[in-house]
Amino acid sequence: MPWCPNCKMEYIEGISVCPDCGSSLIDSKEELQPANKIVFQGEELISEQIAEFLDYSGIQSVAAGEPNENGFPVLVSETDYEEAMKFVHIFLYKESEKRLEEAQAPAENQKAPAPYVKKADKYDDVHSSAITLLAVGILGAIFLILKIAGFLPFSFGSASLLFDVVMGAIFIFFLISGFSSLKRAKVIKGEIHEEVTATKEITEWFLSEYTAASIDQAISADADTPEELKYFQRTEYIKHEVNTRLTELDDSYLEDLTENLYHSLYETEAS
Repeated sequence: MPWCPNCKMEYIEGISVCPDCGSSLIDSKEELQPANKIVFQGEELISEQIAEFLDYSGIQSVAAGEPNENGFPVLVSETDYEEAMKFVHIFLYKESEKRLEEAQAPAENQKAPAPYVKKADKYDDVHSSAITLLAVGILGAIFLILKIAGFLPFSFGSASLLFDVVMGAIFIFFLISGFSSLKRAKVIKGEIHEEVTATKEITEWFLSEYTAASIDQAISADADTPEELKYFQRTEYIKHEVNTRLTELDDSYLEDLTENLYHSLYETEAS
């Protein structure tokens, strides 16, 4: 059956010219220009969805390329490239809106990663809490000893013993909690150097392997792509590449690392 290479419409035998655009018809769909230009490459599931969306939208030259280090490519013919890119942008924009809605209203059994707290900040918090607990416990114990020894003019009558026992237990609890927090702070302090070193090594490795231009090329971003969509695509790509290389990273740490890498690649460059 004859096909229009421009409109991608099939016609009955005997028609040689497309009534819509005036192009000469070809004998079959197989004669269409081969798909050899990349419109998207990324994770396999997203690439499959985009290929299906393009095919559904009337792009007849959709094909899948061989997977490479940048993911799974989706190919179209050169004549379909510009039209296909429009549909890719539409799909990705809708997908980003969908993910944003899911992030803003997470399911009850699905918790978003908690904001990452650096070891140095965590050490400051735990150490400050330890000092506060110890101070309250020591001062309370001194107060209680002076009261029992009769140096302070406090008397609770028959309830004095009960008061001493209860307050003593509270101040002992403060002391135990303070020493426990101090011990925990010491452990965290030892982890600060490890975290700083690991973050520095990952950052240096990533910035030596990737540039803003190479990432934008990998995600097929161009001047027509909305900035919000670019941000989503870039951060997802950075996260995927880091997580592929380093598979045991904490989710919240990976999120924080991705934001820092994005800032180093794009915001620093822009300023």
